[in-house]
Amino acid sequence: MNSFLLFICFIITASKSFSQQVSLSLPNRPQVAYVGLDNPILCIAENISCDSIYVTTDNGSLTKVNGCRYLYRPLTASNTRITVFKRASNNSLILSECILEVRNIPDPVATIGGYNGGIIKKETLKSQIGIAATPPPSIGLDLKYRVESYAVTVIRKNELFFFTIVKGYFITEEIHKLIDSLQAKDVILFSMITALKADGRIGNAAPLEFRIE
Repeated sequence: MNSFLLFICFIITASKSFSQQVSLSLPNRPQVAYVGLDNPILCIAENISCDSIYVTTDNGSLTKVNGCRYLYRPLTASNTRITVFKRASNNSLILSECILEVRNIPDPVATIGGYNGGIIKKETLKSQIGIAATPPPSIGLDLKYRVESYAVTVIRKNELFFFTIVKGYFITEEIHKLIDSLQAKDVILFSMITALKADGRIGNAAPLEFRIE
């Protein structure tokens, strides 16, 4: 079975003795829709033209793009009912009713120059320009995040040496100077990382802890 197939439903009407196969999928991606995104949906009904069917939902909106393709924009994270209809001269026939999982956009994963922590050379850390935020690899989507702020903490010989909060994603001149002053075995922690998600909400990334080599 195609790994991208969302579901196949069979509806047998009371008035006519036939079964109708309908498939709905989110092409080329995991079969989960996300709040605040235009999620592409492909709807195909066996032996029925795309112009003769239409699709509705009880959560958000479905907009037909062309043929059998739709854009689904959910409002809330919940199991959502998708109903497929066949157009008829006097009324519409329900072909299928299925459930689609809808989630909120996940919090991002933060990195600095592709590093997520560990032992690092001071020169390597000093050469970085900012904190990047990307989606977790498991969701299989290219989502955009924007780091809004982060905190920097330096621990030297098990004592607090420095702390500040930075607005934006850039590593500022102040932080570059701080990095240049670090000593071997100092711990620098980038924490409280907040990022704006595509749905307009603020997410939090896990902290990045580095130990100077």
